[in-house]
Amino acid sequence: MSRMLAAGLEPEEERIRLTGLARSTFQEAKRRMYSRGWLRDRYLPALSLVGVPTVSFLLTRAFAERVQETVKRLQEDRETVHLWVAEETIFAVVFHRAVNSAKALGRAVAEGALGSDSFLLSVDPSAPSVPVYFDFEGIVAQWTGSASPARYPRPLPHVAASRTIFAPLTGLDPLLSRPFLASTQGRAEHLLGPAGLPRSQKRLLLSGKVEWRVMPSLSRLPPFHGVQLSHLVLARGRLRPGVRLLDLYRTLAQELQAHPFLLVSDTEHVLVGGVAVSRTEGTAEEAPGEPTATLPDVLATQLEGIELTRLPLRALRSPLFHRYDRLSGPPPR
Repeated sequence: MSRMLAAGLEPEEERIRLTGLARSTFQEAKRRMYSRGWLRDRYLPALSLVGVPTVSFLLTRAFAERVQETVKRLQEDRETVHLWVAEETIFAVVFHRAVNSAKALGRAVAEGALGSDSFLLSVDPSAPSVPVYFDFEGIVAQWTGSASPARYPRPLPHVAASRTIFAPLTGLDPLLSRPFLASTQGRAEHLLGPAGLPRSQKRLLLSGKVEWRVMPSLSRLPPFHGVQLSHLVLARGRLRPGVRLLDLYRTLAQELQAHPFLLVSDTEHVLVGGVAVSRTEGTAEEAPGEPTATLPDVLATQLEGIELTRLPLRALRSPLFHRYDRLSGPPPR
């Protein structure tokens, strides 16, 4: 699984070689991981090329009687590309394309229209504001005891745009929609990677204008050697004076051996995404060599005003799961 999460444009034979598995064993394991819904392919475009000047990360606690209404409101907004819901808690990722839509979301949050205890972090993707974007390779490598991460951390992709006016890229729309051919055309999901793409779509990948990402469905993953991924952990706070985002990243790695799947900052506020584990009955409480420091203790050295949200994966659902096909076509006016 770690090798698939680290997959790039190298030939599959190279991934097989790195696992040490027989070709038939690797291919069968890959087929099972996709057919069981553990892994899903996505194609993530460089946001400057699809007219996204602002990205928002929203964490809110919807009013109990309005959870479905709030989820529906966010889901029906074509700029929302990802949604996690656990009971009343909602986490949304919004790629703003329409003029002033980020300000409109900010007003809705300020007015309490989307719930209480809301946290909204809106950033410019052209800045180094999202150095880790839904990259689970580090977490899975540590969980399974695999080799050190090969490509982690991977940021939100951005390339310098040659023009400010949106212009469609040949092959982009079908590439963003490719992962959904499994349901519309009956294609096997493990066969929807970059192999066999038309030339125009391969050029988008080779130029860095689009990235192929393999995303895990956290709530579906089974225990591994008695250890289960149990909770999604979202931490937010403000950088202490003199502390940089890179300092926070290094401290998490050194003190906790942690590999957050998400790291976002507007140079003042910070959002960190991680995954907690639990041990099944009969396994040791602490394995040799594990860090003894806790996440709140480590964060407190770098952040102030810290708040932690823990969402049980067994209760987590995804009304929208990385739907970057919503970025097809020209931006709305």
